[in-house]
Amino acid sequence: MDYLAAQGVLGTKVVRKWNGRYGEIHTYRYANQLPVRKEQPAMEVNWCEWIVRREDSSEQLYQNAFITNFEVRETNVEAITLDGRTRWKIENENNNVLKTKGYHIGAQLRTRPAAPGFFPALTQPSGLFDAHHPGSRG
Repeated sequence: MDYLAAQGVLGTKVVRKWNGRYGEIHTYRYANQLPVRKEQPAMEVNWCEWIVRREDSSEQLYQNAFITNFEVRETNVEAITLDGRTRWKIENENNNVLKTKGYHIGAQLRTRPAAPGFFPALTQPSGLFDAHHPGSRG
């Protein structure tokens, strides 16, 4: 990050927000057209980071970084990081629910070694049906 800042390609935006109980300092850092690896040819991506700290104690409450193919600017960095956080949260919660309360595919496969292709065959069509008929579960 220090290298990007020294080169002048690292953008920064700092915003103070009130969450209803205390002030938060939201720091956004971003850079565009960064190579994914040192060797050439390398795909270039746009990167952004979101750090949230308490205003009174500087305690870090949240930090995450995202890559995207959208050009990241000062005007859209908040929206891009919020969308990335929302997507991560949905995927993480969904995976946790499936792992703890879902189809229990792993348990079924461990107890029935002859059925590896059977359970995914049952769960995949139901997922396709749900994707095309979102209100089907009532």
